[in-house]
Amino acid sequence: MEKFKNHKGYSRMYQENKLTLGLFFPIESYMGDVPEMNIEKQMKLAKRAEELNFASLFVRDVPLRDPNFGDVG
Repeated sequence: MEKFKNHKGYSRMYQENKLTLGLFFPIESYMGDVPEMNIEKQMKLAKRAEELNFASLFVRDVPLRDPNFGDVG
């Protein structure tokens, strides 16, 4: 896509003829219906992912409550 040609994140993630890898934040254990995320822990993980040269980092943004699953999944 020409309009993203100079976008740093896009060009890092989508490199022609190369495999790039991303990392998905793990689901943290918690009690109740609303997860509480440890931001310091997540920042440390994000910095480590960058050090290891992962091209992207994904977080889930729409948790769905499933009573049979036991948490938000």
